[in-house]
Amino acid sequence: MFRIERRGAGLNYGYEKVRFTAPVPCGAFVRLRQEVIAAEPRDGGVRVELKSTFEIQGQDRPALVAHGILLIAGAG
Repeated sequence: MFRIERRGAGLNYGYEKVRFTAPVPCGAFVRLRQEVIAAEPRDGGVRVELKSTFEIQGQDRPALVAHGILLIAGAG
């Protein structure tokens, strides 16, 4: 888990890779798990790379795995 103490405007910069690995049954419980892959200063802010996984309760395979990029201004 990470904590942003000072934050300016944020921008979802996009995704490098998105994989849909399993269907989500109707009525299933899902959970988003995120991991910080990298964080580096960029133009007065921070570029953050996240691995996002949507897990399905009771199943081994997640519904989705994605590598996303956020740009956070004024957080450096």
